[in-house]
Order: sequence, then C-alpha cells, then structure tokens
Amino acid sequence: MTPFSAQELMKWSAAIFFALLQAFILYNMAFNKRWDMSKLLAAEDGAASMSRFQLLLFTFAIAGGYLYLLMENRSFPEVNTGAMALLGLSTGTYAISKGIQASRDTAQGAVPPAPAAPPAQPVGPPAQPVAPPAQPVGGAGQAAAAAAGH
Repeated sequence: MTPFSAQELMKWSAAIFFALLQAFILYNMAFNKRWDMSKLLAAEDGAASMSRFQLLLFTFAIAGGYLYLLMENRSFPEVNTGAMALLGLSTGTYAISKGIQASRDTAQGAVPPAPAAPPAQPVGPPAQPVAPPAQPVGGAGQAAAAAAGH
C-alpha cells in the first residue's frame, strides 16, 4: 500500500469535510425546525424565483469549479472571463427582477411588508415584586430621640 501524497490527502480531507458539512446541514434541515430554508429560492409573494435559482446555481457551479481546480493544481487558477461574465449576467438578471418587482409594487401602491420581529420570550423564572424597605415605627426622628434618652 502506497502512502497518500500531500495533494491526495488534501483532496480527501476537503471531500470528507464537505460531505460531513452537507450531512450536518441536511440533518438539521430535516429534524431541527429552526433551519427554515424554504424561502431561499422564494420571492416575497411566496412563488419560486427563477432569477434567485439561477444566481444560486451559477454561484455554486463556478465556486465548485474553482475549488476543484485549486485542489487539482495546488495553486489559484486563472480567472476565466467567460465564467465571470456568466456570474455577472446571472447577478444582473437577479437585480433587474428585483427592480421590476419594486416598480410594480410602487405602481400598485403597495409597500413591501417589514419583516416581523419574533415575539419576546422571557428568560428565566418570572420576576418577583420587590417590596419597599420597611420604615421604623414613629419615624427616624423619634427613634433618634429615644436613643438619646428624651
């Protein structure tokens, strides 16, 4: 059995790390309801957004390709102008769709709703009311006079 080279060890380490990260994310999305990613590709009205999907797909494809080339060559690859143009076109499509949606909402007189704040949750047990300090009977002046012997 031949030992792994440093390059192969780096590739396998990255592959195992990303596989575990993906499994962790999928597990939390399935069983932990705090990770709600249902609105990742949805527009404000709840419908699927093709421009968001395109931006997400092209970003992951280009980033994955550069990550692969980085691991394969062990140096940063030359930036491909075609890939950057594709990413720029995808980003421009998303920006234009947001502009069209904003102008449509403005023309209809609708203002996009502000995100709702989560309800406040009390932390710890409920607070007990604090009683005011007890006053001496007869007031402070009478207590001082009694101590002086009057």
